[in-house]
Amino acid sequence: MVRAWKREFLKNASKIFEDHKETQGIKKELEKAYRKIGELELERDFLSDVLKMA
Repeated sequence: MVRAWKREFLKNASKIFEDHKETQGIKKELEKAYRKIGELELERDFLSDVLKMA
């Protein structure tokens, strides 16, 4: 039983690291999206204040 588990693990071990790389890429994209959302909110708030003054 342990041998079967070990054989299967060794056969699929590289997938563990591939998934980790994919997860890191998704996290970077998510951080970029949150940054852009923050910029857009700042612009919206600024323009809203400018329109209130006019």
